[in-house]
Amino acid sequence: MKIILLATALVSTYSLAGSVTSKLVKTESFKPTDSEKLKEFKIKVSDYKVNLSDGKFNLGTKMHAIYETTSPEYLREYVIVQYIKGCRFQYLEKNGQGHIAEGIVREFFDEIVPFKHTNWVIDSVDMDPVYNSHEQDRHGLYRWNTVKDSTHHSTENYFYEATPPHNQLYIRDMPSTAFYEHYPELNGFYSSNTSLKFKTCILKTEDVPTMVESPSTDLSQKAIKCFEWDSSFIFNPKTREYEKHEEIHPVCN
Repeated sequence: MKIILLATALVSTYSLAGSVTSKLVKTESFKPTDSEKLKEFKIKVSDYKVNLSDGKFNLGTKMHAIYETTSPEYLREYVIVQYIKGCRFQYLEKNGQGHIAEGIVREFFDEIVPFKHTNWVIDSVDMDPVYNSHEQDRHGLYRWNTVKDSTHHSTENYFYEATPPHNQLYIRDMPSTAFYEHYPELNGFYSSNTSLKFKTCILKTEDVPTMVESPSTDLSQKAIKCFEWDSSFIFNPKTREYEKHEEIHPVCN
């Protein structure tokens, strides 16, 4: 199933690039009843559009995964591990002839690899499964906000800088952007496309090794809770519009 991507947005801000519009597409929350330490785990997912000054635009998804403990001393007892499936790809057309090209790469498990994952794998740039970890402090790059329950960048801090006055940390993922370029001199165009699915999980730190050899290592069986979300921006060359697909695009398989 596919849905025409709506340009309507709920929030509008401004940057040097132009206006940024954002629409909240998913929120989920989990409150365990059998834990004296973990109070809540939740995610917020938004699709956004960056309207550039020359009339062009970029499309993307932003996800925040937030967890709260009953005391600040328990914050390091939990980590977030994320799994990814799908790909990014390019579509090029010249003089009415179009073809798909992969060619987009990413940092993954200490290597630069094609941005294509046909099966579920751990989403990490290094061999530590913890999402957004740092080699000197696994939690150091986790964020907290001066305003509790907010994830706004203007009031956020990193955990390595200071301990939050409340018991809440979060991570952010902005996996990629999609955009379209028209080349009238070539009677053609270029589009970048995103077709990705994610599973974002919270686990006890003690259950997650500091290094795994294979990105296909399945730690989800030890997860306390996982949330699924996606980022989908597929360009339709006939309508010249981006669409949101529920299923991963066939080229990713």
